[in-house]
Amino acid sequence: MSTILKQRYLLFLGLSMLLSCRNSGFLDAKYDQSLVVPETLDDLQSLLDNDILINGAGNAGIVPSMGEVAADDYYMTNFGTLPTLMDKNLYTWDADPYAGVANVPDWNSPYRAIFYANLVLDGLDGIAHSAEQLGQYQEIKGTALFTRGHLFYQLLQVFAPPYAPAADMQAPGIVLRLGSDVGEHIQRSSIQACYEQVLADLNAAVDLLPVEQPYKTRPSKAAALALLARVHLTMQNYPEALRCADECLQLPVALLDYNLVDPSKTYPFTRFNQEVIYHSILIRASHLLVSRAIVDSVLYESFADNDLRKILYFKPSSGGRPGHSFNGSYDGTVSLFAGLTTAETYLIRAEAYARTGQLNPALQDINELRRHRVVAGSYIPVTANATTEILDSILTERRKELLFRGTRWPDLRRLNQDQDHAKPLQRIIDDKLYSLPPHSLNYTFPIPDNVIQFSPGMPQNPREDIHITNEQ
Repeated sequence: MSTILKQRYLLFLGLSMLLSCRNSGFLDAKYDQSLVVPETLDDLQSLLDNDILINGAGNAGIVPSMGEVAADDYYMTNFGTLPTLMDKNLYTWDADPYAGVANVPDWNSPYRAIFYANLVLDGLDGIAHSAEQLGQYQEIKGTALFTRGHLFYQLLQVFAPPYAPAADMQAPGIVLRLGSDVGEHIQRSSIQACYEQVLADLNAAVDLLPVEQPYKTRPSKAAALALLARVHLTMQNYPEALRCADECLQLPVALLDYNLVDPSKTYPFTRFNQEVIYHSILIRASHLLVSRAIVDSVLYESFADNDLRKILYFKPSSGGRPGHSFNGSYDGTVSLFAGLTTAETYLIRAEAYARTGQLNPALQDINELRRHRVVAGSYIPVTANATTEILDSILTERRKELLFRGTRWPDLRRLNQDQDHAKPLQRIIDDKLYSLPPHSLNYTFPIPDNVIQFSPGMPQNPREDIHITNEQ
């Protein structure tokens, strides 16, 4: 590694240590033990194998959760269950969600991991490798590109306006940090440039990553294709979403038969189960804890009695609260899984088939997924003739399958652009009704105040007051 890169690495570590004195959660003990200046390919691989930093293992989380907090899959009965003003503001789509809080994990954690991905990419240029090490070199580069593309995409879903092909794609997106120079002046790139960078990173990763990995915290070729399919779905480029999803499903991936999952376990699903393509975790949010969030009752009742998700995803709420809590994380713990799965890829391919007029393959995909979700011997295939009917079935299945995985907010932002699927959101809490219309500015969260303050000229995302009425 060059002297300049060493200096950047040590400077970043010094800043991290300083911040950790103010915020004990900034650096985990396990993370501290890995603080070495990378000099070899193995050192660079070790940086990317830090599952706390890169995947959000344990209580850390890496995928922004504010969108999931603001989405419509759960509710709360009173503000007394929320510990801070920021928590309350996020839940009610307030124009000022952070309430003066400077440390916003949904921004800080992804960008910290992006720094390390960039450090690895910069470091690769200065580390010699033999012909025998070419495969390792390519895998490390592909992993770093995947990590950066993945987290740029996740940041775009909360800190940039929704991708809309007919809208102004030159509007400000996110900050594209493409190097490890911590002193570099930062600015927001256009939405179009941001998505182009995500696609460039992931397309390059597809060509570099191996077909299979020994650990699901490392991305594979299938992971890069699954994520590309998700990105193209968000961009409403359905032919490309179809291509990427189809290529992914030709690789060694599998669906999990829910008949084989033990519902008596505290957390029924095993971490790294056969359906997981890539493992990552949502940043911990007070709202989404099992002890607080109550699953939307209409959503819960939409699961048929022979649908095994009804007993594997949910358990009765505790503490005398009504309804049910979510208990179906693929992390196998209270932490919420936000990775990539074979099931999601089937859903993407099914929707892309339907939106490109290929109705029979769309039905085949949705039936293949559902067959793995119901009591053995009780499955009745979904049948439909009209595109709208098939599409509605797929979107309903998508919401039910991907609960609390960080996908609902991006889906709302995308589907709100279609008048047939746009949905106004409402919450009733402490005798007040809060309403969020489909095209509200509040579907985009503000850039954290401290980032704006230290970046002269950086535009802030506009927000608006929402409609509140008394329910007494």
